[in-house]
Amino acid sequence: FVPEFWPKLLSELAATSCSVGSTLFLFGDDGGASGVTLDNLQDLLREFLANPDLRFSTSVVRMCDTKPNSFVEVDDYLSAAEIENDPIRQRLRARGIGTHLCTAVPMPTGELAIYVLQKAHGAGRYEPEELARLNALRPHLARAGLIAARLGIERARGTVAALDALRLAAAVCANGRAIAANSSFLQHSDLFNIGVGDRVIIAQGRANKLLQAALKELGGAANMVRSIPIASSGEAAPGVLHVIPLLRAARDVFSGGDTILVFTP
Repeated sequence: FVPEFWPKLLSELAATSCSVGSTLFLFGDDGGASGVTLDNLQDLLREFLANPDLRFSTSVVRMCDTKPNSFVEVDDYLSAAEIENDPIRQRLRARGIGTHLCTAVPMPTGELAIYVLQKAHGAGRYEPEELARLNALRPHLARAGLIAARLGIERARGTVAALDALRLAAAVCANGRAIAANSSFLQHSDLFNIGVGDRVIIAQGRANKLLQAALKELGGAANMVRSIPIASSGEAAPGVLHVIPLLRAARDVFSGGDTILVFTP
């Protein structure tokens, strides 16, 4: 559950399966992603997270759609042409990396945690005993991710509760969804509310478009604040909804939110 321990865990997963690559990804349904990997793939991970062509490559989309509930060989779900032309696979082959394993765990925040392991190019497929060892560990990996995500949600609730005590309306969002909101925030239902899919929606159309664009940008880790003016509505006073990124340590993929919304009159 401690972010600093993920690299050690990934290293041990690689060692127990004769892998040269080991990564934990967290994918949002808006295409955003975060991840933790071994030192030998850090630069490629940074490129992957910043480049939509790599994040939406064939193998990534196929595994996110499939959501395998055990470790499976990714190549079994791709044609030879797809493997050959997939941009992320091309990058990895250039680094001497071949066969991929993958398993997925849905998170309570709506995101998808994916564990990926890779053998050296030319090392062949994973042996049955290597798959068996990893699948025996999978329930523990799933629990670790789920509990880490729950702890992140509790941190988010603590954040909005503290702001409630200061009489500031606030909500924490992850992947564009509200995962915690204080009572002050919920009292402004005439100006904004939490709608379908736990999405925060501003009643005024233009302001809502600005909010949705800001949530998408800041969920992608842009380091900037957006301030959206909201006109008065009925008896509700006008104000500004501030959309603020929650910056996290590189290894803390289960931080419990990527954005905080704070309303000031």
